[in-house]
Amino acid sequence: MITQSEKLQEFVVKIKTMASETPASFIEAFFRRMPEKFIDQPEIATISAQIAANTYTFFKSSISKPSISITQNNHLLEIMVINNDMPFIVDSVCAELNRQNIESTMESYRDWE
Repeated sequence: MITQSEKLQEFVVKIKTMASETPASFIEAFFRRMPEKFIDQPEIATISAQIAANTYTFFKSSISKPSISITQNNHLLEIMVINNDMPFIVDSVCAELNRQNIESTMESYRDWE
């Protein structure tokens, strides 16, 4: 039986062939939470390759200036900080969350190339 992790790796390879300019590590980080039922659908892979390529291109072109995105999904507030080697920005956001006594979990991704 193929595990979820193995399916994700196959999915990443499939997308990488369609979005060759997009690093595999970016694709894997971008789609690591995709539900398993979508990974097996060929049309989802095609759309996902386009999304990954466009998102990576956007990140790559706008990374020289910091960007902060805030979205809310049910009881989860997601704060995405995109920057070019400016860890103090992430530290400042985390410090303010702590100062406000807001429970937070941080995930960090770096060096997709």
